[in-house]
Amino acid sequence: MASSRLRAFNSSVGTKILIGLTGLALFLYLIIHIAGNLMVFFGPAAFNKYAYTLEGNPLLPIVEIGLLLVFLIHVYKTVAMYIGNQRARPVRYVKKQFAGPPSPTRASCRSSSVTGWA
Repeated sequence: MASSRLRAFNSSVGTKILIGLTGLALFLYLIIHIAGNLMVFFGPAAFNKYAYTLEGNPLLPIVEIGLLLVFLIHVYKTVAMYIGNQRARPVRYVKKQFAGPPSPTRASCRSSSVTGWA
């Protein structure tokens, strides 16, 4: 049962889910880190208390190793997915050729993608 769950992360959809979850974890770490650094605006005493609390926490090395693992998994799975996508379609898509300047149209037609009016 557990191996089938782990095997799901080797599929395309599972890889994207894993990349999303690790990206979310990195984003949350960034928000928490910024919030901690903003303690400097509450004065030296508040920032020093925050720093000593972090420094004295015995879980800090475990969290740092976990953060490193999350980062490495995120990068590895992203690169592996990119390479897999390149191998799945070795022939690149054809780029559209420039057709020249736009034809004379009304301003309402040119702005219809923004305004919704034609």
